[in-house]
This record gives sequence, C-alpha cells and structure tokens, in this order.
Amino acid sequence: MHFARVALTSVFGAFAVGVFLTLAFLYLASRWSWLARASVNRLHVAPTPVWGGVAIYLAFMGVAGSQGLLRQDGGIVLSASGIFLLGLSDDIWKLRPRWKLLGEIVCALAPVSFVTHHPLTGKTPLDLAIAALWMVGITNAFNLLDNINGLAAGTALLASAIQAMFFLHYGDAAHAGASLAFAGAILGFLLFNFPNGRIFMGDSGSLFIGFWLAANALTGTQLPAKGEFSTLLFPFLVMLVPICDTTLVTLTRMLNGHPVSVGGTDHLSHRLVAYGLTQTSAVLTLWACTIVSGLLGFLAVSYRLPSVLSLIPVLVAALALFGTYLARFDLRVHAGSQPAAVAKPRVAGWVRVASRVLLDLVLIVTAYYVAYLIRFEGDTNRPDMHLFASTITEIVLIKLAVFVAFGAYRPWWDYIGLKDAYRLVGGSILASLTTVAYFSAVYRFYGFSRIVIVLDFLVFTMLALIFRFSFRLLDEIAPANHRTNVFIYGANGEGETALQFVSKHYRYRVMGFLDDDHGKRDFSIHSVPIRGGAQDLPRLSAQWQTRAVLFTPSISHEARTRLAGICQGLGIKLLCLHVAIEEFGLSSQSAPRELLGSPAPQALKALSKAGSN
Repeated sequence: MHFARVALTSVFGAFAVGVFLTLAFLYLASRWSWLARASVNRLHVAPTPVWGGVAIYLAFMGVAGSQGLLRQDGGIVLSASGIFLLGLSDDIWKLRPRWKLLGEIVCALAPVSFVTHHPLTGKTPLDLAIAALWMVGITNAFNLLDNINGLAAGTALLASAIQAMFFLHYGDAAHAGASLAFAGAILGFLLFNFPNGRIFMGDSGSLFIGFWLAANALTGTQLPAKGEFSTLLFPFLVMLVPICDTTLVTLTRMLNGHPVSVGGTDHLSHRLVAYGLTQTSAVLTLWACTIVSGLLGFLAVSYRLPSVLSLIPVLVAALALFGTYLARFDLRVHAGSQPAAVAKPRVAGWVRVASRVLLDLVLIVTAYYVAYLIRFEGDTNRPDMHLFASTITEIVLIKLAVFVAFGAYRPWWDYIGLKDAYRLVGGSILASLTTVAYFSAVYRFYGFSRIVIVLDFLVFTMLALIFRFSFRLLDEIAPANHRTNVFIYGANGEGETALQFVSKHYRYRVMGFLDDDHGKRDFSIHSVPIRGGAQDLPRLSAQWQTRAVLFTPSISHEARTRLAGICQGLGIKLLCLHVAIEEFGLSSQSAPRELLGSPAPQALKALSKAGSN
C-alpha cells in the first residue's frame, strides 16, 4: 500500500507539475519570443519554443526529490543535472560538437564508475568500456531521435514505464517510483508536443532523458543473477529504437560523406514518412516497436522464457532488415532549399553477401533452437539441449557452405522470384540431408532426433523465404499516399507488363485494370482486380480517386478515342506505355528495325492531359 501511494503521488504529481511548467514556458516564450530558429533540415520549420526539457527536468527532480526517491543516486543526479545544463547551453549558444561530446564524457564518469562495484562481465576494463560507450551512446541516441514531434518523448515514456516494471519485479521500490515520476514528467510535456509540436524539448531535454534512462539501465543490471546474457540484453532491447535510428543515421551519413552531428531528414521516422506513412503513423509505429522489444526484454530477463529468447534475434534481424530497406527512401520536405543531389553510396558486393550470410547465421541458430524447444516442449534443462549447444557450430557451417555452393546469395532481393524461391528450398533440403549424413557419419546419429531435423528444416526455410521476400512484400503493402492512383486499360499480357514496370519505376499506384471484355470481370492479375470497362471509369475514378488511365499500344484506335473523351470529361490524364526491342547498329543509317512489332520505343508519356494532377 505504501508503494502504491508513493507511485501514484509520483506519477500524477510529476505529470501535473510538468503540465503547469510546460504551459508556463509556452506563455513566456510567446511573450518574450524565446523561439528556436527555423531550420531547413527539420520537418517542423516554424519558430517554436525549445524549453520543454526545462519543464521535464524541473518536474521530475522536484517531485522525485520531494518523495525521497533520489537519495541513493546522488552522484547520478549531479551528473544528470550537468548533462541538462550542457544541453541548455547548447540550446542557447549552440556549442561545437566536440565540446558537447567532452561534456557528455565528463558527466558520464559517475554512472560509469558504478560498474566497478557492480560488474557486468567481471572484467573491469571491459566493463568500464561498455559502460562509457553505453552512457555516451544512448545520450546521443535520444538527441538524434528528437527529430519529429513526440518520438523521443514517447519512446522515453515507454522505456521508463518498462524500466519501472523491471525494478518493481525485483523489489526495488525507490527506482521503480523514480521511473514512474520520470514518465509522469515526460507525459506532461508530451501533451503539448504530440502531434502538433507546440513546444520542443530541445537538447536540454533530449540529452537529459537519454542520460537518465542510460544510467537507470546500468543501475538495473545489478538486480538479476550475474553473468546471464539477458542481464545485458534487457537494456539493449528497451533502447532498441534509438539504437537502430542512430546506427542507420551514422552509417548512411558516413557512406554519403556527411557529418553525423548535422541534422537532417534521414532518420527512421523521416524514411517511414517517405515510405508512405503520415508523421503520426510513423511515430506510432516506432512507439509500437519500443513496446514490443521492451516487453520481450522484460519477459526474457524476469521470467527466463526460452520461447521469448528465440524471438529476440528474429526481431533484431527484422528491424535491421527493415532499416536497410528504408535506407532507399529519402525525404525531401522543403523543395526550395534542397541541397544538391548526392549520388547514392556504392556498397561493395562482398558487403552485401556478408550481410546476408550474417542474417542466415542468425536464422540458422534460431531455427535450430526453436526446433529443440518445440520437440521437447520448452524444457531447456534436458540433456538434449546440451546436444544443441555442442552441435550448433557444425549446423551453421554445413548450411552456410551448402547455401554458398548452391548460389543462394546471388539473387537480388528487390527482384527475387519463384525460381529463386525454388532454389532456396532446394538448398535448404540439401543442407538438411547433408546435416543428417554428417551426423550419421561422425556421431552415428546417436542421441539426435529426426523430428528436430525436420522441424529445423521447416522453420529455417520459412524464415529464410519471409526475409528474402520481405523487400517485395514491403513494396506491395506500402501506403503510397505520395503516389498517384491510376487504372490500366487492358487486362492482358501487355497490361501485366505495364503493371510491373509502372509499379516499380514510377510514382503511380495501380488501383485496378479496366477491360471491356465482360468475361474477365472479377478476375485479377498479380492480385490487382479487373474492376470494369471504360463505361465504368466515371464511377471507378471517383471511388478510387484516380488521376490517370494508362493503356498499352495493343488497344484499338476506337478504344483510345473513347478513353480520351472520357478522361477529358473527367479531368484526368491519359497515358500510354510503349515497350519495344530494336536492333541497333552504329554503321546503320536506316531506321531501326523493330523485333517485337511494337511501336517505336519511348518512355512512359502523356498522350492527352486534362485538368491538374
């Protein structure tokens, strides 16, 4: 009962004080013009107050301190106050990046020294290096994550709530109460930051919340049993979104030759917007990732669930793959101030292959582990699990060797097809048979389970197919609200070619096919339905908000004329796709000879245009 009273007082007290202080700073900022300068490197360019971090700091320190929740963390409180002042100085005077980094390192000394009394790995130099990298890395990760309304604050709120669950599970009431007060203070600010962005937290807020959450995570490592992998895994999973965002931004900027410290619209949230989500949906998506990864980490460290441990590497691999996919999307918000176009970085072929091999290594280990869990109903204490640990290296080497020999890493994932899938399944079958032959020759298959081998084949093949087709799947399910909706006239082979070509290379979203052959109605081509004929275009264009109709050269002249009249009346574009193969010779002075009977090859062009797009 005592903890419940303190927890409620902390949450609602910090929330109320946070709301009051945020309103106060909004009023003062509007009265005295305490506004941040507009920036072309941000989504939000209007001058906006950046004093939300001051409200968060004062609300948390005031309420948590008055409740006596910070007594055992005096050194961390002083360091957090120092990092807050460092961020506030940057908001006012714009410090140079190297001075900010030096200040962060100095402030991190107190939390880093914590590991000398509560070791992480038992090796002091390694522990100090891990702790220092963790403190500085997470502090800057939240600073970088503060790039769209509500993302950094909401992520910090969720992470703090999960940390409170963790502390409460292990009976640490003081840290649980402090985490709840921290969440309440952030929530008081978040009401005014998401989704409209009336006030920003500034560097004073982003550095402070990142520093405090990182220090809190280090403190929590003393609670579970020492030497367990999940002890270090929990903080990583709770902070997975800022870690992934920082990694993506750092790698892409380094490859493009851009400084990491300069702001830009190349974060996970921005790329999700470029992918087709709204700003609010992008933030909610990343919040959902924080909830999923944080809860998985909590279950893994608190309840030691083997099934949860098996999901974690798949989740991390999926997020890494999704980040790689999103790296192709570049958000350009302010057209008038765009920088000069920069060539996309070239990634060496061996890097692509190595990354895919690494992904398969994760999937092989996960599939083998899941196969044992299913076969023995999650009992990880059986002798059979020791057999898993002793043979996993051999399984990995055998499967990777077979896949390399089978050419499984040659297909380009953007264009992977059924033949590549057949090759993958065949390679997986061969790898499983090779494994059985190896275990029979070396171990006489003593102690091995045939069911485990079958389950391993099924799980690994399914995961490998899903991951390899993920790029095409993500292309298919893209919201594409930045594309123009079109219909294709002609449900035939040329229409199918037009669907593939247009969907891949143009900012068009094909909503369906049109064809005057009534026998084709209610069928579909590549899951795109045939919705009607030319006479249905007025109704369909209004229903699906289409702005163009595309036809192929095989359509008759009468059909083209009829379509042109309908489109002109509706105020939408009529487009034609010409595809041809021509014989080309440098010495030939005559016109090229067409080989496929199509009209002269041209790019996608507008034949008639009426109205605006």
